[in-house]
Parts: sequence; structure tokens; C-alpha cells
Amino acid sequence: MHLSRIPSGMRYYIGAEARLRRAVEDTAMAVFDGWAYEEVVTPAVDYYSLFEQGMGHAEAHRAFRFTDSDGELLALRPDVTSSVARAAASLLAQRPRPLRLCYAAPVFKQQQQSHAEWRRESTQLGCELIGAGAPAADLEVLLMAAEILSRLGLDQKYRITINSV
Repeated sequence: MHLSRIPSGMRYYIGAEARLRRAVEDTAMAVFDGWAYEEVVTPAVDYYSLFEQGMGHAEAHRAFRFTDSDGELLALRPDVTSSVARAAASLLAQRPRPLRLCYAAPVFKQQQQSHAEWRRESTQLGCELIGAGAPAADLEVLLMAAEILSRLGLDQKYRITINSV
């Protein structure tokens, strides 16, 4: 047994480092709350097929996968967005749009060890603005990102890059 070690890609956060992580998470969630985003907590374990459909095969394949007692292929959550999208389409289908949802949750991915910050577990902080396709929606999300970075004291020390698939 390796009781004195933890698995590769995992780590402890203690003291000031743990408080900093919590402060970043709390800051982001406070900003989301100020913009009327509702917090959603998704299952840590879900069907692998959900992530494969939501993320694509290549990305989902990096999930930690296992089979439950019924023979279903499950995965530790590698991403939160797929689960939020399913909740919006099912549990929240009758709610008026746009939906404003946010989350802070651990995600788990098998990574190549060549990454500079090689982690198998990380925290995904994010928001989803569902059902608002106008440029104003993009601006809202960008303003929230800028507000979070500003509240963290990173004024003039960041760059937001916009990408589109």
C-alpha cells in the first residue's frame, strides 16, 4: 500500500493555499449571484455517454470511467457543462428563457504528464447563459469574467481571448 503518497496528478491544499482557492471560488460565485445566476450542483458521477455527446469522444475519453453493478458505463465528471445542458433540457425545460446557471465543482480528467500544471482533479468555475443568443449575452458573460478578475485584484494583468467554434 501507498499510504504515505497520493495518486499522481492529485494534491493537497493546506493553509493559505486552501484559503486562496476558496476565495477565488467565493468571488466568482458572488459575481454570478450579483448577475442573477442560479447555482446548480451536478452529480460527480454520471453516464459516460452524456460526456461523450456533450464534449466529443476525444475529450470524454480522458474521463475516469468505470462500470456500475448494472453494467452501465459511468464516469467521474470530466466537465460540468454537459450536465448543466441536460438539466436545462429536462429538469428546467419549462422555465422561461434565458436561463442563467452557474457552478463551482471538481472535475476529473486523465491528463498527459507533459502538462506544466499536470492535475487529474481541478475545479471548474463557470456559468451558462442558455436561450439568449444576442451579442448582449456574449457581452454579459465577458463583463462577468472581467468583474471576477478585477475583484481578485488582477486589474490590467489579464487578457480575455475570444474564440468560437
